Amino acid sequence: MGTAFRAIKERLAKMIFHATVTARPRFILGVLVVALAFLTGSVYRAQLPAEEPASDLGEIERLPPVEVADVQKSLIVQRGFKMDLVAHEPIVNDPVDGCFDEFGNLFIAEMRGYPYSEEVRKQQPLPLGRKNACKVRRLVDADKDGIFESSTIYAEDISWVLSVCCYDGGVFAVAPKYLYYFKDTNNDGVADIRQVVASGFGRDNVQGLANNLKWGPDGLIYCAGGMVGGDITIFSPEGKEIQTLTVRGRDLRFDPRTRQFELVTGGQQFGHSFDDWGQRFICNNSNHIQQVIWPADALDRLVGINPPGITAEIPVEGAAATVFRKSPAEPWRIVRTRRRANDPNFVKSASKTELVPIGFFTSATGVTIYRGDAYPEEFRGNAFIGDVGGNLIHRKTITQTGPVAVAKRADEGVEFVASTDTWFRPTNFINGPDGCLYVCDMYRETIEHPFSIPEDIKSKLDLESGTDRGRIYRLTPPQGAKTDWVRPGTLGTEGLVQLLKSTNGWHRETAQRLLLQKRDPAAIPLLHVAAHDLSSPVGQMLAVRTLAALEAVTPNDVIALLSSPEPQARRNAVQLAVTLLAKNPAYFSLRERLFEHASDPSLLVRFELALGMSLLSGPGVQECWATLASGTDLDAHVRTALLGSAKDRSKLIATMIDAIGPEGGVPPFLAELLRIAGTRGDDAEVASVLAKSLAPQLKVSSDARRSLLVQIGQGLHSRGRPLIAVAEANPETNASLAALFESAVNQLKDPGSSSTAVALLAFAPVEIAVPTLTEQIKPQVPVDQQRAAIAALGELPGSEGALSALAKWKELGPDARRDVVEILLREKPRVEALLAAITDQQVKVSELSAEQWQQLVGHPDVAVKEKAAALRGAVSADREKVIAAYRETVEAGGDYERGRAVYKKICSVCHKVGDDGHNVGPELFSVANKSPADLLVAILDPNREAQPKFVSYTLETTQGQVFSGILAGESTSSVTLRRAEAKEDTIARELIESLASTGVSLMPVGVEKDLKPQDIADVITFIRGQANAKKP
Repeated sequence: MGTAFRAIKERLAKMIFHATVTARPRFILGVLVVALAFLTGSVYRAQLPAEEPASDLGEIERLPPVEVADVQKSLIVQRGFKMDLVAHEPIVNDPVDGCFDEFGNLFIAEMRGYPYSEEVRKQQPLPLGRKNACKVRRLVDADKDGIFESSTIYAEDISWVLSVCCYDGGVFAVAPKYLYYFKDTNNDGVADIRQVVASGFGRDNVQGLANNLKWGPDGLIYCAGGMVGGDITIFSPEGKEIQTLTVRGRDLRFDPRTRQFELVTGGQQFGHSFDDWGQRFICNNSNHIQQVIWPADALDRLVGINPPGITAEIPVEGAAATVFRKSPAEPWRIVRTRRRANDPNFVKSASKTELVPIGFFTSATGVTIYRGDAYPEEFRGNAFIGDVGGNLIHRKTITQTGPVAVAKRADEGVEFVASTDTWFRPTNFINGPDGCLYVCDMYRETIEHPFSIPEDIKSKLDLESGTDRGRIYRLTPPQGAKTDWVRPGTLGTEGLVQLLKSTNGWHRETAQRLLLQKRDPAAIPLLHVAAHDLSSPVGQMLAVRTLAALEAVTPNDVIALLSSPEPQARRNAVQLAVTLLAKNPAYFSLRERLFEHASDPSLLVRFELALGMSLLSGPGVQECWATLASGTDLDAHVRTALLGSAKDRSKLIATMIDAIGPEGGVPPFLAELLRIAGTRGDDAEVASVLAKSLAPQLKVSSDARRSLLVQIGQGLHSRGRPLIAVAEANPETNASLAALFESAVNQLKDPGSSSTAVALLAFAPVEIAVPTLTEQIKPQVPVDQQRAAIAALGELPGSEGALSALAKWKELGPDARRDVVEILLREKPRVEALLAAITDQQVKVSELSAEQWQQLVGHPDVAVKEKAAALRGAVSADREKVIAAYRETVEAGGDYERGRAVYKKICSVCHKVGDDGHNVGPELFSVANKSPADLLVAILDPNREAQPKFVSYTLETTQGQVFSGILAGESTSSVTLRRAEAKEDTIARELIESLASTGVSLMPVGVEKDLKPQDIADVITFIRGQANAKKP
């Protein structure tokens, strides 16, 4: 029996013993029932394969750790750098993050409870974890030689602590479900103040928790929200509830003094870092560096507009890039990979390196921008990323000219640090006071989500092995590390202001933090002087930022920063100028200087200005916007920002409509403006735009005129306002619109008619639209136009249009049938009609996809849910039994080309391969290296390890409509859900009746009803063949 299984049995035995001597009889019985159920194998029956252990389990040798005395022999470091061991067990264990205080003491978050939780969770049916096993430790270098010789346990009895951040003599520590503040007031090295700052952070996935508290240049502390979110309650230092907010796909920031929280964009896994200029970088395990592009406040102002990407994937090598490890593959991984490689079709298409479990990013963590001054200048601003599974540290250079940076491998063919020791686990990095990076090495035998390892293999491992170990390294340059660096805690106010110009980012950041903690009035005049000092652009920026945080910044301070030769400094100045002008538009000299930057040579600066335009009003705003829009180098982010900030849209739209001409089409920029006018405009603006678009004297083609009306109609529809209702207010406009509907009807009598005629009729009166659109649904009409007609029928109010499409069911192809079901699922009366059609066998049970059935059986209406479940028939709750029924066929292998056909028919609506398919779920190349067994589980039991970002949500509107999909975006004004074929539904918050997570993956349970064992074997072969098609 395996080590881990034995340990669990022993723990359960202790539970039984404890219960019998301390608890009441009912509790004794409960513990005995749970324990005995586990020991007899019934609790885990849904997860454990009912088969004998494989013969290859004997090959799983557990590799030993490298002892401290020999550790240097295991490390290969580039460019003459060294990995100096500055702390190790027993004075530190399981380090995952740290921070230096102003005196050089190092606080470490020790995640000793990884990977199990102390409570039962969906992925963990038993409480396997040790209760409150984590600690915050304080390390001291008393003789200032760069080596920490002692430590104290600063705070303990914490669960899953992931990060610490220094403030006011203590530390904030994020340890889901809590954010704490600890402080030692009697100088014994142990915190005697223990405050719960916030509660409610999610704990559903140990590898998706809130993490990485980082001090921002605005004087706020930022926290990576992770991927499991939570409903957060914030407390005052006295323990009074002061705020609540929901974290979902976002990060957070808070004022450490007032403890006011707000959401910011982000929402990935373990990793979070600022560069010198306040730009944020994040990562997840298979996407090793991403940049946060859109700030939350600007995103929230994009009413009815979806940006091209809130974050950007910036490595030129792709997300899951190649890595060059030096450690051997762990034996258990070799066994797992051999099982994967026992697939003849995969072997034919794979390279040799793809038949071993190594070679690319699979566990990226701790992305950190180097901000020190001890390394060569070319290292400044580099990104360092750990790959804990590959036992290595990867380095990237970052360049930037516009909103989106580009990250490129810095060390060709090698990693900056690689270890031959499989226990080396570089989880995170700390910019240190000596200008060096410090490496947190969790030092564990195994780092892996427990439910990613087959149970028979896991029985041979101990996933908690190494919890008594841990190491901190200093990544030291060839010339060595400084030990005589300035301790900011020993400086007065004047010295701290001077320190803002330091070439070392840690000193600048710490100086700013201390200035904001002390709030010494004497700092203000000194900071005003620093705000005009051009000798250090980053120091000048921080001086102005510090004044802003102290509410003492002046227009002249910001004007001085706008004059900086450094684009990033000007970007910060633009942001600060917009904030000042939004509060006081009478700062005319600042306004004038700000608007000059509409033609700034840096696109990055112009993007920042475009983001802020919607907050500005008064003279010059329209001209500034027009200058920005006239740029010839604008990217999608700048264009989107301009769309969201356009002023006097009706005038702007009128000018652009006049420019179309008799032969021209509607340019995309104008189309977006029209849709935004419909979404955001008041009645007067919409009436003005309608009148202009329908004016008889307007010299545009019929197709262009219809396109204008379609865009306005779509915008109005998104907030529940019919186009015809708005047009009725003006008899002339109403008559012109009626004539345009009539011309569309006549146009559609021609078999080669324009699709804009179909799209326009989605906004026509039902009695006009339904017969004409229904006539488009027939074999003689191109399928794209049929699908457009179905979509238009679905947009019409009531059920008549949708039911007309359903009546054409027998004449429809597979794609058109999917569309019909989608429009029927939108409202309860339509759903009832669909269920009636299935009951009457007009529609076969098998003709609905698994995800459509998932929507039906998960419908918010109980009667609908029960009827759907009865019609479909039961889906086996025992997923392991289903998996077992498919396992033999899958192990025998499949056919790549047949698998491609299954992919195109079933999977492509939500998954992308190259240019084929749709980005809803993960791209298939990202899972191509999983074994057939793992992929089989992922397909047949998608909820076993569903990533939070792919969990489905159900939204009901006040008008009775129901939408389902993954949460693709949220702003203060709207919610966007993404469903099959990457179709998106954006719903104004004012129309939302309810929004709730289903708690299950968008990928449905029960695909076995549509796919035979050989189908799944074939598609698995196809998926695994994509390993050769990873992004370059």
